[in-house]
Amino acid sequence: MGTIREMNTVMERKQMELTELEDAAFIVADMVDDPLPPGVEPRSLLERLRDAPQKLMGCVFKPEVVVPVAVYVLGLVKSFYPDTELEPLAVGIAEDCKEERFDEYMQMMEIAKPIAELLSDE
Repeated sequence: MGTIREMNTVMERKQMELTELEDAAFIVADMVDDPLPPGVEPRSLLERLRDAPQKLMGCVFKPEVVVPVAVYVLGLVKSFYPDTELEPLAVGIAEDCKEERFDEYMQMMEIAKPIAELLSDE
C-alpha cells in the first residue's frame, strides 16, 4: 500500500512540474509569437516553441536593437580610450586580418556578456 501512495505522490509532483513547465512555455511562446488574426486556428504549443528560436533571433538582430547596443559599446570603448580611432570600424574587418585570427578575437570578446547584462539591467 505504501508503494502505491509513493507512486501517487511522485505522479502528482510530476504533474505539477509539467503544469509549471507548460505555463512557462506558453509565456515564452507568447513573447515571441505574433498575435493571431481573428478566425485563424491557433497552432500547438510545441509548434510555436519550435519556431521560437528563429523568431527570437529575428527580434534580437533587428537594427533598432543592434544599433543602440553597438553605439553603447563603442561609447564605453571611447570612455576608456578617448584617443581610439573608431572610424575604421565602419569599414568592417581589416583586409590583412586572417579569418582564424578574427575568430580568436571574437572568442576574446566574451567580455561582451557582462556588457550585455549591464544593458539589460537598465
